[in-house]
Amino acid sequence: MLAGQIPPEELTPLERAVQAEGLGMLDKIKKLKEEAGDSPILGEDGKPINTEKAVKPPGEDDQEALEKQALQRQKEVKARIEANAKKLSEIMEKDPRATLCATTIHASWQLLYWAMNELMTVEELNNELIQQLSDHLRASAMSQGFDVGTLRGKLLNTCMPFLQDRIAHYAAEKKKRNAKIRQIEKRVGKKGIALPCHSLRALFEEKPFNIGNMIVLHGKKEAVRGALQLCAMHHMKENFGHPFYLSTEEKPDQPRNPTVMAAKWWVGKAENMKHLEEVLQPVVDKEHAVMLLVEDADKLWETDERLRDKRHVKIKATARLYQWAYENQVAVILGDVSEDFDEKIYGDLPRCAVALTVLDEKPHMVIGSDTIAVGQEEKK
Repeated sequence: MLAGQIPPEELTPLERAVQAEGLGMLDKIKKLKEEAGDSPILGEDGKPINTEKAVKPPGEDDQEALEKQALQRQKEVKARIEANAKKLSEIMEKDPRATLCATTIHASWQLLYWAMNELMTVEELNNELIQQLSDHLRASAMSQGFDVGTLRGKLLNTCMPFLQDRIAHYAAEKKKRNAKIRQIEKRVGKKGIALPCHSLRALFEEKPFNIGNMIVLHGKKEAVRGALQLCAMHHMKENFGHPFYLSTEEKPDQPRNPTVMAAKWWVGKAENMKHLEEVLQPVVDKEHAVMLLVEDADKLWETDERLRDKRHVKIKATARLYQWAYENQVAVILGDVSEDFDEKIYGDLPRCAVALTVLDEKPHMVIGSDTIAVGQEEKK
């Protein structure tokens, strides 16, 4: 990383493009130096010229010069991108056809993403098969000719009827979900879902923690597990609720009241929205199950770190769980037990650190700024 350079994850798309161009220039300079090596520099007569006065590629120790050249390249690229953006804006204002084309392209991308999500709901289609199908369709569209009339007929006769059918399906599902939500809201009421300590309640100052909300608890595994169980017991006591608990254990201890789902039932299911919905269906089938507790966010979508960006996968898995929770009006308390906790993954979601400690030779749970004796009520 260049001196003073901002980490890639904090850059805007424009800044990432500029940085990529600059670093690319740096690689080219290094490659030229390697290719030059110690070969003699020849003049027009074919004889070696005075190499002492010749311009040589920067040496390995001349890092500062390389950085200056790369930064200069970044400035040039940024200026070019900004100039192009201004030119594009002028073209769009002057030529309505260009604007319509851009709008069509944008709508086409939206249609593509929607169709890909629908494809994921088809039985027996996994990510590998979907990717292969996508590659084949893209290649076919690029290689086979077509005319605008054929495209219009396909959109009107095939795509639009299918889209209308799915819209009707979504409306029916939403109607059923809204009826259920009204029943849940009537039972939970304006007071919301009870939380066991002030530090958690303070995360929801304007409105209480309620169905459709999500909290992230982060810390060591045993501390997160203890905090989740404390939240579950408090919900059962104050709301008379019956939460579902997603355990990372294959044969977890069965608490007296929460319904515990072993790891084999839910680990990795967020890789596909349909699979996630199927595994969590029992939660929404029980009218009183308005809370879901998850022990480890990383387990929602297990990944081979050699093949995938773990951070990106975690963001996507959390987003799918949040979408499911919002649509089904279920409150979620999500545990994150990773040693390198990254709060940027969770955006604006409320979060709180938890830990275990010993006071007066007795185990205590620390949640934010609150200390609670394990097995006892919150300290006042």
